[in-house]
Amino acid sequence: MYGGIALAFDLNENYFDKLIDDTTEGNVDTLSALRLNFYPKRDNSMPILIGEDAQSLRCETRCDNVILTILYQHQISDLQVQLDNPKQWINVDVVPYAFVVNTERCLERLTNGL
Repeated sequence: MYGGIALAFDLNENYFDKLIDDTTEGNVDTLSALRLNFYPKRDNSMPILIGEDAQSLRCETRCDNVILTILYQHQISDLQVQLDNPKQWINVDVVPYAFVVNTERCLERLTNGL
């Protein structure tokens, strides 16, 4: 998938290999990851669960610190994306049986803002 993204930015197909997976140099550790999140519809009857350390488990508001998000909205219309010019948040319409593919902060950083 990252090879296709690199080509879309007119970069070498292997541009992201060393940036996200250090096994390309013969190492066994990897920097790439997959994170699965479930965002249940909330109402005031649902408590916010707090751990013993008084911390709640949640994702960052408004922006994910990942390269790419693939989201199935499942008829929930709370997703927003931010436009660059002018800086504003807009709603993303729900398209039945479709995925939203959203580039994130890490991709912007890895491509130096391309």
